[in-house]
Amino acid sequence: MKFNNGNHADLILSGNIPGSSDTNTVTFTSVSGKADSVVIGYESIKAMVLSDVSHLQFKDITIGGISVKNQVSVDMNGYIENVLFHHCNLYVDTSVNRNWSVVMYYNPNGNADSLYLSKVRFIGNEMRGGYQGFYFSYTGGTSGKNCMTTAAKRASVRIDSNRIYGQTSYSISFTNCAYIESVSYNLIEASCAWGILFRNGCQWLDSMVCNRIHLNSEYGGIQWNYINDKSVFGNGIAPALVANNEVICTGNRAYGMWTNHVHANIINNSIC
Repeated sequence: MKFNNGNHADLILSGNIPGSSDTNTVTFTSVSGKADSVVIGYESIKAMVLSDVSHLQFKDITIGGISVKNQVSVDMNGYIENVLFHHCNLYVDTSVNRNWSVVMYYNPNGNADSLYLSKVRFIGNEMRGGYQGFYFSYTGGTSGKNCMTTAAKRASVRIDSNRIYGQTSYSISFTNCAYIESVSYNLIEASCAWGILFRNGCQWLDSMVCNRIHLNSEYGGIQWNYINDKSVFGNGIAPALVANNEVICTGNRAYGMWTNHVHANIINNSIC
């Protein structure tokens, strides 16, 4: 699906596209191959809504705007599988400062282990504005069993090589059950409370490496709560790798890293 240059209405997708699969994904992109040539949902409160979709790729398009009243760039709910955002501009109006103004939003819209994110990836995007950049809640379902290696379709999220900036509260936030393959090689620049926040426990992280987190913050760069906790996932769980990150906070009393019940190898990070 190729969009012609210009501004387009919001995009709402519900349910799988017939014929799509792991090896036959449906791609939404721009004719020109330039993200700034196409804007989806330019005048919409929610530029894109994805409900119970699978096997989709979004490449080289802009979703949302920065000079109009966009409050959510992408709203996801239900069960989402094999979705990639690559080289996209994901924008929220920078003048909106409400706790529900967010670039990427996921809440399963139901209390069930069948609703979660599996193989959802954000690679090489520019993400601007909002009260929060990522607000992800229960991306691994409600009990955490989808985070285990024994799950039939394991929950997983990857956030790599993005520029995330202009948020006023959190740039990346995971709450409740989640399996995060990687949060790495991102540039985070904001005047916000926390750059990366993991809270409310039951979260499994493989790696967080080579991020640059530059904040004007009174709180800190990274906060973890109950990451790779043996009491949740068992004694066999490997420690998260947290290495070669640069955290610079200019607030008067900010933490570089704040940890609580974290099972991780924290190596060679620069904090100032």
